[in-house]
Amino acid sequence: MDDDIEGGIEWSVPVLARRGADGGLIAEIPDSVAQRLGLGEGDVVCYTAFFDGAIEFWSVKKSPYTSLGDEGVAARLAAEAKP
Repeated sequence: MDDDIEGGIEWSVPVLARRGADGGLIAEIPDSVAQRLGLGEGDVVCYTAFFDGAIEFWSVKKSPYTSLGDEGVAARLAAEAKP
């Protein structure tokens, strides 16, 4: 792996997105991802978008959110991070 981008990738899994009955897009979570995140049925995942265009996918169990409706988490974390 001489390419810098390849040096930071452990694995990559393609997943087909399809339309659900409600018209929204659905993509299954591959076993390798579920295992890495420790996901099980009923767990919640979150997508976070960054200004550089990157999107992160993570388990809410490992997050600072107190609930799915916790819209103030970004402000709370910013305030906690200030010296």
